[in-house]
Amino acid sequence: MPYPGTISKVADDLQDALLTLGFIVHRYDAHSTNSVYLKLDCGLCNSIRISDHGGKKKLSYRYNVIMNCEKIHIDKSGKYPRRFYPVSKIKGMIMHIVEARENKIRRYGLEGYGHKVEEYRRAGAREKGFWQKAREVKV
Repeated sequence: MPYPGTISKVADDLQDALLTLGFIVHRYDAHSTNSVYLKLDCGLCNSIRISDHGGKKKLSYRYNVIMNCEKIHIDKSGKYPRRFYPVSKIKGMIMHIVEARENKIRRYGLEGYGHKVEEYRRAGAREKGFWQKAREVKV
């Protein structure tokens, strides 16, 4: 069953949940499509694409929420698996993202994780595209 809200509403709810869980969230609302992009912990915890259509071939977001999707799908054709979720399974996606962050914190240590986030933030500031158009979401 399709979600009765809009892509923007799904993105609002999702970013609020992620902020509550302590993530740094950057958001970009596309102008040419009905897509919203959320980058987590400056990209260290990957990005989420919320949309109602297939994405560009050259861009591969780790997490995708597709409005008209009915079941979870994992695409393993690239370097990293890409996960596609229906709106009804967003809680499971969030749990997966939190688990991935916890694994990185175990790998780098809490202080090391913080340093990595800042490293990603500095690198992003030098990049064109998302970082020039996105805004950091505050609580």
